[in-house]
Amino acid sequence: MKPLLFCSGTSGLNTVADPVRVRYDREAGVSDLAVAVNIDIDQSGRPSRRQGFSKAQSGNFHSLFCDGGDCYVGRDGDLFRVGSDLSLTGVRSGLAGGRIHYCQVLNEVYYSNGKENGILQGSLSRPWPTGSYHGPDTNRHFSGPPVGIHLALYRARIFIAEGNVLWWSEPHQYGLFDQAKGFARFGTDIIMVAPVANGLFVSDRTKTVFLRGVPGEFVQEQVCTYPAIEHTLAIDKVEGLEIGLQSPGLCRLWASPEGAMLGTAEGQLINLNKEKVIYDENVSQGAGLLRGYQFIHNMK
Repeated sequence: MKPLLFCSGTSGLNTVADPVRVRYDREAGVSDLAVAVNIDIDQSGRPSRRQGFSKAQSGNFHSLFCDGGDCYVGRDGDLFRVGSDLSLTGVRSGLAGGRIHYCQVLNEVYYSNGKENGILQGSLSRPWPTGSYHGPDTNRHFSGPPVGIHLALYRARIFIAEGNVLWWSEPHQYGLFDQAKGFARFGTDIIMVAPVANGLFVSDRTKTVFLRGVPGEFVQEQVCTYPAIEHTLAIDKVEGLEIGLQSPGLCRLWASPEGAMLGTAEGQLINLNKEKVIYDENVSQGAGLLRGYQFIHNMK
């Protein structure tokens, strides 16, 4: 009698289908999961229990950040550097704003919370000053950085979202902004800025667009009719060829009310799981990270 292959792997979570009718391949022994709690699935489809965790510090922590350099975190109105042993070193205290937004530039981290800003290097914080213009004579007028949120680096410029306006600095001069020309305006408040090789994915509270090209010559293309979920953009990027795309380039990942989104280096937007997972449309913010090829995100 031929043995019955019951289970050799899984193709992932499925909350769209009725739990008693989730997809099952009898020959391969592979099925969707109707429920998955603390489960990891590797590239071969093998499920395993996700490793646990232990508490390292207590407090009202927020705004964790690490992009290849030092790691920082906020706690209430204080900002800390996180050591490799998870110890905390105070960097700045008395911050009045809420969530802190960061941008790694070489060995420095620029940060802003909508009310205060600065530059981090190691365990030190210093002001983010207005730059000095060096170049041919010009009638342009420059100012210092707007105190906004959702910072990003693209084409040697820092981008800062302030309300519904996306500002960008002069090239390699991150404290020099031309507020007469160096901006793009959106219909509602900007909640995500995600640069890739050929432009930036930008979401306001109603839709997501791609700004293709270079600052001052951007072509705006609407890529979907719904927004991102704020703060779910993963810092790390994934190489397109490694996940089966036809063109190379680093891609960005974030969550939306319609599913997990992948923005390619060319400006294409792919919904990764709309056909299998239902997301709550009433969420407003969350968190996201990339671990290996796993995009882990939550929403509230």
